[in-house]
Amino acid sequence: MGRYLLFFSYLGNRYRGLQKQVKNSNVLDVDCVQGALESALLTLKPQLLNPPVFVPSSRTDAGVHSLHNAAHIEIESAKGLLYHPVTVLRTLNRHLLRCKHEIRVLQCIPITNQFHARHSAKSRTYLYRLMVAKKFGDRGAPICEMNRCSLVGYENFDIERAKEATKLFVGLRDFRTFAAVNKGERQIQYRRVISDLTIERGSPLLPNDPLSDNFDFWDVTCKGKSFVHNQVRRIVGALCALGAGRVTEKDIVTMLQVPSHNNWNPRITPASANGLFLVKVEYDPLEIEKNTINFKESTFFPPEEELRK
Repeated sequence: MGRYLLFFSYLGNRYRGLQKQVKNSNVLDVDCVQGALESALLTLKPQLLNPPVFVPSSRTDAGVHSLHNAAHIEIESAKGLLYHPVTVLRTLNRHLLRCKHEIRVLQCIPITNQFHARHSAKSRTYLYRLMVAKKFGDRGAPICEMNRCSLVGYENFDIERAKEATKLFVGLRDFRTFAAVNKGERQIQYRRVISDLTIERGSPLLPNDPLSDNFDFWDVTCKGKSFVHNQVRRIVGALCALGAGRVTEKDIVTMLQVPSHNNWNPRITPASANGLFLVKVEYDPLEIEKNTINFKESTFFPPEEELRK
């Protein structure tokens, strides 16, 4: 069975998240990103001998986008040969395009079983796009920003106050208050490290759209090795509530110093999913190089064989 590292991007507003929602591995779930990719893998020629195994580096909720997510897949072919990475890449993208999925595979690398998409990741970077009306009550947002940005509708929003508060989250913290309630049996480690959290002026997707002039755009960038469920959206929600004057810095400090699901401030609303992007998952390039399979062409189905079919 061959293992491959996939890098891929997607627009998440039409999917119920990255991960499959059904437990049966033999059931396709094309309403999620994983299910759509698994469905595409089943179109490989020669046909797979096994249901594809899909292990993502990071899970994203419904509506969350990704510019550069990663996963490793395990697939088995006939004759004990590996699928050529060019074949996998082109077959997946051809199927995704044919089915009108908003998913694109960027890269396919054959790797050893020692490389794990989730455990080998060194850091993950998220971007949250905010759109603040220059005039309160102006909700005539540019159409191209729909499901790509979150509108801040608070009057007298103080972005400088939100910027100053980013330092409260940096470093090792217990983010239990900023995590969704765990409904599963798996134990969650809530102590996580945020290495970088910034708010910088952003830009509209289409600067020539006349409606874009009515808004200020801000990019909230958050980087860390790993995150708990809903952590970034709750942090952004807290920063927006602070900038709007709905909470104080002391309120946020209390949520951090007394971590509890019951300590979430009700005056804070978690930021919506549609403004959040997983920008990239970072790996050690040397580790990828070390675990990349250096193959002879005879161990792979030649890509030309697939292209002729």
